[in-house]
Amino acid sequence: MPDAPPAPLPGPLPTPPTSIRAGGALTALEGLVSLVLAVVLVARELSGSGDGLVSGYGIAVWFAAIGAGVLAAGVALVRGRRGGRAPATIVQVVLLPVVWSLLTDSGQPLLGGVLGVVVVAVLVLLFVPSSLAWTSDRFAEEHPPVPDAPTPPVSPREPRPGRADRGPRR
Repeated sequence: MPDAPPAPLPGPLPTPPTSIRAGGALTALEGLVSLVLAVVLVARELSGSGDGLVSGYGIAVWFAAIGAGVLAAGVALVRGRRGGRAPATIVQVVLLPVVWSLLTDSGQPLLGGVLGVVVVAVLVLLFVPSSLAWTSDRFAEEHPPVPDAPTPPVSPREPRPGRADRGPRR
């Protein structure tokens, strides 16, 4: 018999801390910037000043798809949905090498600095203690322990060779 979907939780959901909402807002801003960049790339191609079909339109589609996902993750966090935290975190980690490249090889230190501040700010906001507590509380609410679940047997640890004569470890 397939597992039944979990029943909705009774009562209102706890409000997310300000750190989660702020991190979500910054993540949503990153998604919006990506969508605006996609529109600019399409406009550039339509005006004839682009480099060709694949480089302009293809990159615009890529920025639109990624931007929509990042925007959705940011909006989810602002609305207090725990599921937006993982995508937002992954996006920030993926952007760290982009920041490094902008600061060093690309000769765009201003853009790299601004993006770096946003990326680090989002990561800090998503991992401050209040954010972690909210995430773990929500997880515990959505996945309560099963009272009659069998527990795996605990096997005694065998001492490693050469340690038996030293007494118990502390």
